[in-house]
Amino acid sequence: MVDGSGAAQLRQRQPHYSVQLRRLSASHQRRGSQPLDTDPGPYRLVLLGIKAKELKIKKQLYLIISASLLLFGCDLNYVDYIEHIESPDGLYNYCLYEDAIGISDPGFSVLKIEKNVDPETIYLNWSYDNGVSEEDREWMLSREILANYEESSSYASDPKIDLIDNRFLVFSRGGYMFGLYDTKLETAIINDCCPFGRWASQNIWSEKGTRQYKPVKKDQKSDYGLWVEENIQNKIKSYIRLNKQRTMST
Repeated sequence: MVDGSGAAQLRQRQPHYSVQLRRLSASHQRRGSQPLDTDPGPYRLVLLGIKAKELKIKKQLYLIISASLLLFGCDLNYVDYIEHIESPDGLYNYCLYEDAIGISDPGFSVLKIEKNVDPETIYLNWSYDNGVSEEDREWMLSREILANYEESSSYASDPKIDLIDNRFLVFSRGGYMFGLYDTKLETAIINDCCPFGRWASQNIWSEKGTRQYKPVKKDQKSDYGLWVEENIQNKIKSYIRLNKQRTMST
């Protein structure tokens, strides 16, 4: 939850333009460079005005979000519809939704919903005081087949679902596969809800501390994308390939 205090903290983190300029000038002088011109000319004043407007806009955005949650929190939809695919037997729709309440960390859910229900009209009541209602929570969890949450907001663009060979339902985002549901077995094969947290618990910074400033080799421990490819996407592809071969041999 971001409130008005967030704007105040933001102002504290952003030194005034003249302070930044003096620090930069002093840094140049210590290195023997020519001192910078610290007189804010017309161009610098324009930049300063733009910066002030940006901070004002951010403050207003925080206030609007806070007021909206407080005033209208009892009447918000928890999910945003993205797309759906019909199940192989034609009785259900596999529907992809995004968490509509999260501000910075996107969350996604794939629900298996009865064919007679329009997936674009799903409304799960969320309130500021109580979150999702108990009734809606039970309805959602009883139909949820894949769930995925991204703490870093990395690879969160272009979320989608694909039905491969009319059997393997794959959830992807950011160009990587993140979830696999086998419609024949009606089972989630790979369903890591929080992959970034798992990677962060074993990356190079968790081993050597956050004060690791030396250049690091690009591998699974330093690159989240490589870790996702090796530990999630390749396993999904391997499962699909193996089961396709078994189907063809029978």
